[in-house]
Formats: sequence, C-alpha cells, structure tokens
Amino acid sequence: RENDVIVHYLAAPGMSVDAMLAIGRQVVGTIDRLPEVANAVMHIGRASMSNGHAGVNKAEIDITLSRRGNRHAARSAGRILDAVRGIDGLSWWSRTFLSERIEESVSGDTAPVTVAVFGPDLARIDAAARRIATLARKLPGVIAAAPAASAAEPTLAVTLDRAAMLHFGVSARAALEALRLAYAGQIAGHVYRGTLVQPVVVTLPRALRRQPASVGNLPVAAAGGTLVPLRLIATIRQTRSPAQILHQEGRRVQVVAVQTRHGSAAAVIAALRRDLAQVKLGAGVYVDYGGTAVAGGAARRALIADAGIALAVILALIALALRDARAVALVVGILPVA
Repeated sequence: RENDVIVHYLAAPGMSVDAMLAIGRQVVGTIDRLPEVANAVMHIGRASMSNGHAGVNKAEIDITLSRRGNRHAARSAGRILDAVRGIDGLSWWSRTFLSERIEESVSGDTAPVTVAVFGPDLARIDAAARRIATLARKLPGVIAAAPAASAAEPTLAVTLDRAAMLHFGVSARAALEALRLAYAGQIAGHVYRGTLVQPVVVTLPRALRRQPASVGNLPVAAAGGTLVPLRLIATIRQTRSPAQILHQEGRRVQVVAVQTRHGSAAAVIAALRRDLAQVKLGAGVYVDYGGTAVAGGAARRALIADAGIALAVILALIALALRDARAVALVVGILPVA
C-alpha cells in the first residue's frame, strides 16, 4: 500500500463544495475506469477538528492501485494524472502515501518547497504571498503554487445594531445563539444503536443554509417570547475575509506551497531566491524557505559533517592503537574493500 497514490487538485479560492463535489465525481468516474486503479475515495477541505488548513477549494483522492498498477507505481501515477488533467482551471499533482507522510513529518507541509511570508499585517502578507505564487508558477519544474490558506473567500458579515436590539428587547447572546443553531447546529439528543452513538443535531434545512438572502429572515427570540427577524436588528452584507489566519511562533504567516516535478525542487528554490531578491515585497515583509527539499538538503549537510567527524575520530583511534604511520596508511587503504 505504500505505493498507492494520492491525487490532489486545487481550484480558485471561493469555489463551492457543490462545484468541488461535481468535479470530484467526474474525476473518480474517470479514474475508476483505468486498469491501474482498484478503487478511489475523495475528500474535500479539512475535518473540523483537523490540524490542517486546506480550504474547500482543495481536494484529494486516495487511490488504491490494482495488482497491475502496483507493478509500475510511478508509471501508473503518471497515467492517472494524464487522465484527469483535461479539466481547465485546476492544478493537479500526485504523491504516494509514503512520500506524503515523509513530507508531512519532515516539514509539516505536503509540498517539496514552501515559502513562509511574514509581515506586519495580513493585507501585506497576503499581497506578498500572491506575488510569490504568481512568480513561482512561471518557473520551470513547477506544477502548482498557491497560498496554503486562502487569502479571501466570500463571506456574509452580520453586524448587530445595539439600538435596534434594545428597541426589540433582543440580547446579543440570543442573536448569536440563533445564528449558531441555524448554521452550525445544536445537539438535541443522542440515538443509541448497540455500541454506536449518533447525535441528533437540530439545524436549518440545507436548502435554506445555502441561500444567503435567507439569513435576514432568521427568527431571533426577544423578551416576552416574541420572535424578531434578524434583518431588523442587524446589518447583513456580503464581503470577503480570510478563511484561516496562520501563525508560526506567535507571528502571523502565509505559506506558499509550491508543488514541483520530481528532482527539480533544488533548482526551483535557487530560482525563487534569485528572483525574490529583485522583488520588493513591501515594508516589513520577509520570507523563509522550507519544505522537504530544504529539510533534505539540511539533513544531507548534517550527515556529511557527522560522517567527516566520525572518520576523523576513527583515524585518530587507529593511530593511537598502531602508533605507526605506515600501518595506519595500510589499514586506511584497505578499509574501502574490507
């Protein structure tokens, strides 16, 4: 199973779950017809308790290869990508389960190259991250480049009007509870089926939750048991806001994940360093490079240094034991063929 494949695809920020599901069904239908594929499972975005930060515009398909596909896993992954790349407006890349786990363990991100952007405020950080992603996409060897956290997504902003709330006798707690109940849901009980416990969640019907215009009609409990529509006690407008705000060691950060072709990560990092040195990202904005390529290079340098120290210690111990330069030279000479 270590050779099984994870295919990722990335759409524009703000892409709806329905649109991503429609694309996913088309992709899974295409993949299932390939002889190299045994089965495929798709998931979109991230779980509510996950420590990841993917938005709903990011999806991945876990593919179990058939016996035929496992004979040449790399070739099978290439065929799978070729079969799905015809969908316009999406970035595609693939990893094996093993390589993805290594990347996450080494660098914390499933990308060979990452550029962490730090700065004094979110607007400058996001603007710099978008410039870096645009620059990275033009480099040879780059498959896809995008900020890890979506810079801005369509959002409904609800601003409570305190004067109107006082007039109707509505508390801020009641308004916020009504919004939470309608869109996040409230556990009202549990159903027990043997050892399986399923919560009973009360929420608005899906059709209403997907209509932004219906938010204003949401009833809010007021003093005396009356119900007041939300639109009478709040200003509701459509805006854009970040889906996630990432932090690293207490600093706000935006991470640009750069997916590269096999073996080209080092060249991409060198090109990024050269090009970004000539670009002004804004006052107070600076970057830090990471990813599995950087971590791998650091590990190689550390290994070479440790090997050199170990060799020097071995030679010193041999010299102390033999106390004869010719004998030491003879032992060192036969070590490579020993």
